[in-house]
Amino acid sequence: MDFLHEIIENDGHTINAGDDSGVVTAAIDEWGFLVTTLDDAEDITERSIDAFVDQLDSAETSVQVAAGEVIAILFEKAYRERDEDDEDDEDEENASHNTSKFGDFNDEGPPPIEKYTVFRNLPHLKQTLTELSRSSAKNVSKRNRRTQHTSFANVLHTVEYPLHGPNYSRALDIDGRERGSRLEIKVGRKGTVKINSWWKLLRWNALRRYLGGGVLEHWEFNNVVFTSLPLILEAPKVYKKVTRGDREVVQ
Repeated sequence: MDFLHEIIENDGHTINAGDDSGVVTAAIDEWGFLVTTLDDAEDITERSIDAFVDQLDSAETSVQVAAGEVIAILFEKAYRERDEDDEDDEDEENASHNTSKFGDFNDEGPPPIEKYTVFRNLPHLKQTLTELSRSSAKNVSKRNRRTQHTSFANVLHTVEYPLHGPNYSRALDIDGRERGSRLEIKVGRKGTVKINSWWKLLRWNALRRYLGGGVLEHWEFNNVVFTSLPLILEAPKVYKKVTRGDREVVQ
């Protein structure tokens, strides 16, 4: 990870690939994959976060998006849900601190507990992510701009709500619960799996890079691959026609 970090921090110059966006993007992607294997990312976060925030200023969308995803997983790893074993005094202190940081998080319950600080200049990071999620730069293609807007809206949401995964929706379902992560992968005709956290997304993306078109085959039948990403398979939705008034609708 230190070797990859040097490539990222020095824009590829340490391996004679200066300003090569493909090399820098690959280094960020692999660093992000490796961080999914760490139980405790505090030390590596403290040493590395500045490099990823700096890469948000890259002229290449691929570098920016890869750096944003790593920032998201570093925030995800730095927080945990509150449990019954937390002491009341500590809870009150953390709740006060995190409520001011997360604003209306209490709408859905107590805010998460911050295990350590990811990035000290949080207002600067949020401003940068907000600008990227709304950027209208003329030198960026429409397709890349769309990718940039979607990606950084997701990253910004996780910075504000660290336990919310990619593509999270706060819209309520018919039972009054937030819809949560809407990122799904189809597994043939067997159903779909939800990618509801950044570590799952980064690990899934790594498997796709390594296995290409065979990733679903490996995920279904290769136990080593499956145990590295134990996703829950949901059965296909069954739709039927029903009559409402004088018309048929599908539900």
